[in-house]
Amino acid sequence: MNTNSFGTGSSGSISIQAQEVLFDDQVFISSGTFGAGNGGNITIETEQLTMQNNSRIFSGISLPIESEITSVEIPPARRGGTVFIQASESVVLDGEGTFIMVGVNEEGAIGNGGNIIIETGRLTLSNQAFLSTSTSGIGDAGSVNVQAENIQLADRSFILAEVSETGVGNGGTVTIDADSLTMRDQSAILVGSQSSRGNPGNLQVNASSQVRLEQASLLADSVTGEGGNITINSPDIRVRRQSAISAIGSQSGQTFEGNIDINSNFLVLLENSQIFTSAFDPTGGSNINIRPFESAELAILQSQNSIINAAGELSIDDTLNFDPPESTQVEVVDPAELIAQDPCKQRGTSQFIITGRGGIAFNPVQDLFAVPELELSLIEPVTPSVNRSSQRRSQQSKKRDNHPIDSRTIVPARGWIRDEKGDVILVGYDPTKTGVQRQPQPLPNQCNSEE
Repeated sequence: MNTNSFGTGSSGSISIQAQEVLFDDQVFISSGTFGAGNGGNITIETEQLTMQNNSRIFSGISLPIESEITSVEIPPARRGGTVFIQASESVVLDGEGTFIMVGVNEEGAIGNGGNIIIETGRLTLSNQAFLSTSTSGIGDAGSVNVQAENIQLADRSFILAEVSETGVGNGGTVTIDADSLTMRDQSAILVGSQSSRGNPGNLQVNASSQVRLEQASLLADSVTGEGGNITINSPDIRVRRQSAISAIGSQSGQTFEGNIDINSNFLVLLENSQIFTSAFDPTGGSNINIRPFESAELAILQSQNSIINAAGELSIDDTLNFDPPESTQVEVVDPAELIAQDPCKQRGTSQFIITGRGGIAFNPVQDLFAVPELELSLIEPVTPSVNRSSQRRSQQSKKRDNHPIDSRTIVPARGWIRDEKGDVILVGYDPTKTGVQRQPQPLPNQCNSEE
């Protein structure tokens, strides 16, 4: 379906209204201009829009075909059409070769590109699908504006606004307004200029809930050193798995812009991820500013293999500091010192506290007393039956009783010596006499009451 213009007039507009719209298997919707007129607008109003299998929407400015070049005068003020999509539930672009494109698409083409405007509940770009506005000719590129509750880019999908090497004009701005932005698997949002005769636009992300980058990028690139600023406003920003937020300025001259401004309450940078600016001569540009979102506090969690680096100035206002918890002092006690202490000297500081547990006497010399509230029931004894295994165990026990146990005191070994034969003998004292020496300990009833 197309309403392209090849003469002096403008292209016609295309308007689609339906509950569900599906573009499948190389569907091509076009309202571009190859002549002197403007491109037409493309408007789609639906609940769900799905584009897949090389389906495309195009409204751009191209060169006239050869038979029309001499007869059509191209006005410099001509303009490409705007693609406006309003889907209450979702917009899905899936697959390589599936895209929405506006702009000045050919070298030498004259005019300004149109815009892409998407308003939806959920926008999903996957498997190299993309949105693009660019200029390869003489004129400015248009802008990309997306408003959605949830935006997801995956599998090398991207949103692009750029000035190509042959372009003479400025690039467009990409503006994302969402509740949540999630990007993964080499997906990207880019603004840039590869031409010395045009400045790139800016990239602005406003996410009221969160921004998630996992092996993904937010990029700005400016050969001229002007434009190419990145601004991210979100309370929760997490940059992981070799993701990058970068603004690259001029690599040969001065860079006046190319700044990164991040406003957040919680910034996570992990797994070889980067936030950086690069420039040959950052003359007031290539700065990074990280501040709290909406005057709240800011916490930054950064792994050792991730970096925040600015070619210009780096300013981080992390008002929330994580102080390490106070560690409890632990007193290490030498057991040998405790063993060597004289119990008669220690008894003066000892205490025995009587709690009066029910049924237990308050004093060791008193008889046990009954607790009125406690009733005890006796169980009738049962005579256990004797089996062969219990008889064998009883016989073995009697055999052991015939061999008395050595009643000598068992003392832990504290060292070793050699006798005259060279045999090693373990001893219960310290033969080196360098440690704490144990003294003979009196029994508690042998202590003098004055000690």
